[in-house]
Amino acid sequence: MAHEADDMDTPTIAIVGLIAAGATFAAIYLIMWLYYYVAQRQETANVETPYAAADRTMAEQQAVLNEVGWIDQNTGQLRIPVSTAMGLVVDQLNQTPEDAGVDPEQFRGVDATNVGGAMNAPAAAADDGGAGESDGGDAASGDAGEEASPEGDGG
Repeated sequence: MAHEADDMDTPTIAIVGLIAAGATFAAIYLIMWLYYYVAQRQETANVETPYAAADRTMAEQQAVLNEVGWIDQNTGQLRIPVSTAMGLVVDQLNQTPEDAGVDPEQFRGVDATNVGGAMNAPAAAADDGGAGESDGGDAASGDAGEEASPEGDGG
């Protein structure tokens, strides 16, 4: 067997190797830069987006609260600013019954402390024979259920 001559072109192989290594490092650097660029944009978008959405929602809600507009035009329902509505309610509450068109005589004998039944709810529980509590008494005052009646009817 005869020995063959080495036909490899060493300088060309070295140049191709250096170019390949440089291209590899350039690709790695480009990918890293692209990753950090996208990550930074995403982080900025995550921080700014909630505030922008909140500001937009707040502006829409303020417009609804502070402007006159239709709720339902078919039924004639209007939306008015809260401050205007509050002023109207105060004006209405400041009217005397005669100015408001109410006959005060129709309310004679009405117990104003028990409107809706919510004002004397503890007394109502005591008047039912103590069914609501095991001892039948008022825990805050220590009285028995029959003595807790504000009307004084003895139960």
